[in-house]
Parts: sequence; structure tokens; C-alpha cells
Amino acid sequence: MRRNRPTKRRTPDYDEIWCVFDTDEHPNLPQAVEEARQGGIEVAVSNPCFELWLVLHAHAQTAHIDRHRAQQRSAELGLSHDKAIPQDAQNTLIDTFETAKQRAIDLSERHAGNGSPPRTNPSTDVWRLVDRLRNTK
Repeated sequence: MRRNRPTKRRTPDYDEIWCVFDTDEHPNLPQAVEEARQGGIEVAVSNPCFELWLVLHAHAQTAHIDRHRAQQRSAELGLSHDKAIPQDAQNTLIDTFETAKQRAIDLSERHAGNGSPPRTNPSTDVWRLVDRLRNTK
């Protein structure tokens, strides 16, 4: 059986398509990311989970963190509740975007500098998606 390969999106219906991944325990994540890119889909990956992105709005997280602790920390900071962002956290997240973005970039640079693979725990490039949304007219 021949597997269909993703093809570049050829529709004017959307300017961009994004897929947001948590690494969690997904053994085929590198393949999924590569297939998305081949299909013209942008990706934003958080390792271990999306809540790391939220935590970075409040403080730097340079040590390895498991997803349960990241989720717990995000909730303790009032930045998430049952997989949702509370209304009263939204302004905080908007106001601290640049700080969180820089912390995420610093994590990527740190991994590159110490020879660890890209997207090693902790890491997130959700800032790329948020940056695009903020700059879209």
C-alpha cells in the first residue's frame, strides 16, 4: 500500500495553516512535524506541553519539567484552568508576551549552545504563532 504524502496547500481560503503540538509522549512527533511542513503547514511545538508557554509569561523555566508539573505550575499562576485560559489571565498574557517570547528564544539558543537537540525539554515555539497573530492585519 502506498502512503499519500502531504502536498502543498493550494487554496486561497487561508493565509496560513498552523498545527500546535505538545510533545507529551508522542513517539511519531518528528514525522508529524515533517509531514506538516511538507504540506505547507506551520508548526508550533511545546515540550513538554502548551502550559510551558504560559509559565514562561511569569518566569524563566530552564530546567527539565514534566507535563504534569508544567500544567500544575500554570494553574498555580492563574494562567490556565482545566485546559482553558481564564478571562482574567488574558491581559497578563498579552502584557507579558514579549518577555515570554524572549524566554522561549533563550531556551532554543541554550539548547543550540549546549549541543542538545532542537525542541529539547523545556522548549516552545508557540511564540511564533502568537507573533503572527499579533502582526496580522
